[in-house]
Amino acid sequence: MQFLKTVVIKQVLTESKKAELISVLHDEMKQLQRELEQLQFQLHKALRETDSRNEAQVKSRYEHEFTKRKESLSSLGFKYQQLEKLNIGTEIADGQAQAIIELNEGDIWPDQDHSLEMIIRDGRIEQFRESRRSDDGMV
Repeated sequence: MQFLKTVVIKQVLTESKKAELISVLHDEMKQLQRELEQLQFQLHKALRETDSRNEAQVKSRYEHEFTKRKESLSSLGFKYQQLEKLNIGTEIADGQAQAIIELNEGDIWPDQDHSLEMIIRDGRIEQFRESRRSDDGMV
């Protein structure tokens, strides 16, 4: 009988993967900066077009958008700093997938504390392995 099992996907951090991730972070940060500049422009335009009674409401709405973008920018900055600190060879969690496993009568039921991991290096599957939770109580 076939069953679905969750597979944890991990990427091995290589020089090329690190450069790729840094590039993606830079692109996302640039995009957020452009959005902030565009919002600033739109705010000035909206303030020119509105009367003084609605000015506070317009500012409030734009401030909310500014805050969201600035928080995202701060989060990306933190991720960048953490990525810079990581050593080459570090395994980075990169999501999950579902795998089909075959079980028959008499087979040992897969322990829920052990998950299947797929290790990827530079876009190629390097290894499948079963891992133990770090909180399994073993010394």
